[in-house]
Amino acid sequence: MKLAFWQGRLPESVGAALDEMEATVSDADADVVVFPELFLGGYLLEDAGARVSTPADLARAQDIAARNATCVVFGYFERSGSLYNSALAINAEGAVVAKYRKTHLFGAAERAAFSPGDRLGDIFDIKGVKAALLICYDLEFCEAPRALALRGAKILIVPTANMKPYDVVNDVVVPVRALENHAFVCYCNWAEFVSAEGVHFNGRSSICGPDGHVLEKFDDISCGVKTTDVHIQDIDETEDDYLQDRRPELYADLLR
Repeated sequence: MKLAFWQGRLPESVGAALDEMEATVSDADADVVVFPELFLGGYLLEDAGARVSTPADLARAQDIAARNATCVVFGYFERSGSLYNSALAINAEGAVVAKYRKTHLFGAAERAAFSPGDRLGDIFDIKGVKAALLICYDLEFCEAPRALALRGAKILIVPTANMKPYDVVNDVVVPVRALENHAFVCYCNWAEFVSAEGVHFNGRSSICGPDGHVLEKFDDISCGVKTTDVHIQDIDETEDDYLQDRRPELYADLLR
């Protein structure tokens, strides 16, 4: 499976983001293309309610996926009663196969703008491979990716908007989550720049393999697309299987 992930700066509008999505997906020659957190609308929170994606916006994203026979994953502002920081996975036929609402909101600005999701996302299929969505800060809580891995997820796709001074997440946490969950992790971030609201994004988007090794990674500032071949058989060939070797009877305190 070919997995591509985009890194760039905030588009000026939802329409500009969809134009960028269309150009990227059509050129990517990939089975899956991933975009960052709140890609449609941009990670700008002061007027979050005005950035909600319309049904027409999402229909265009579905059309882009279907016309290019490519699974597309991206973040967006979702209004369903409350406002949510959400991510959508659209399959190669243009059908929505997963919608996830960020469960761990980061900082006062996110907590003021959004309601948290109340459940982890469903496992979905990409060319016979089980995948699941998380968003940014969710990955920093070991329980969430572990729960998805125990449900069978082999690829964790994580649209993100990480920022300075939290480079340790990109450089350390992401490969550790891949290693400890025996899964591939795609962590797709905005390129380094300072937004109009003063958020200093830190780039460093990557995909890591189940052995914790980085397969592809951007530096802080580069914009573009990187693609890597994901070989699911690599999961079976890694030496240590933390999922198999767990002793859950010792971890009851984690359920509190």
